[in-house]
Parts: sequence; C-alpha cells; structure tokens
Amino acid sequence: MGLFDLFKKPAIVNDDFFGALRLVDFKDASKGYFEGKGHFAPTGNDIEYIIQADKNGPTNEQKQFYRDLQSNFNQTLTKLNH
Repeated sequence: MGLFDLFKKPAIVNDDFFGALRLVDFKDASKGYFEGKGHFAPTGNDIEYIIQADKNGPTNEQKQFYRDLQSNFNQTLTKLNH
C-alpha cells in the first residue's frame, strides 16, 4: 500500500450470498481479503466476516462452508467441547 492508497475509496462488492463486502487489496493478491457483516442464525447474533479471496470474491466452496457451519452449528460445538 502506498501513501495515495490511503485516499482511495474502498471497493465494495455486492456478493449474492454474503451481501456487501469491502475488498482489502494488496499488491500480492494472495494477501487480499473481504470484510463484511451478517446475521448468524444459530446464535441470533450479527457477526463480522473476514474472507480470504481474490478480487472475484468468495468462492462457492467458502459459501458452502458457511452454509454447512450454520446448519451443523450445534454438532460442531459439541465436537469442539470434547
């Protein structure tokens, strides 16, 4: 990031699954990620996302991981507590 990058308006991507995501971009594309907010249904809380992805946005696999996490949240907690 250079000095003038501080004055750039952040790129916002409207993802079909996660909604509005802000791109945090680096010269090294492997370091880029998206930030966003959403509702986590199993707990009833709003949460923040940090999703490592290139400029194309989150992958279908990342979206499926999040769906599975919500669907299986209680089972996941049980496994983590044992």
